[in-house]
Amino acid sequence: MKKVLIIVVVVIVAVAAIIVWKPPIFLSKWAHAPSAPIEIFTPKVGDMITSPLSVSGVARGTWYFEASFPVRVLDANGKVLGSAPAHADADWMTENFVPFSGVVTFESPTTPTGTIVFAKDNPSGLPEHDAAVEVAVRFKNFSTSPVPPSFGK
Repeated sequence: MKKVLIIVVVVIVAVAAIIVWKPPIFLSKWAHAPSAPIEIFTPKVGDMITSPLSVSGVARGTWYFEASFPVRVLDANGKVLGSAPAHADADWMTENFVPFSGVVTFESPTTPTGTIVFAKDNPSGLPEHDAAVEVAVRFKNFSTSPVPPSFGK
């Protein structure tokens, strides 16, 4: 009876862990589409990152407005830690892929994981034109306290 109870408890704990734990992978609606509007070279899903963060990849010209689009670094709670534009490295006025690069400086995170959001630039502000691709990352240096310690109290 004791052996059966232990097995039942282990199974319940395993099932609960699977339900609660969410792996840090975000797939965009274009994850496997050959006509994806953006492909990110750096960072890759699961990469360990630090500030400043270099980003690169290719995006269709329609992803840009005035040769740039916003990139944001978020912690696991959705707090924006930093943002900067990624810039086209070639003529962006095309429907073809155009290489991009950028550098995002961000504040010290308080969570071990986060997300890099590559957002389609949407000058119209209309929600039907919004699009974004998210890359789940890990922070190399994260603080467990959002408030720095006081010295000399």
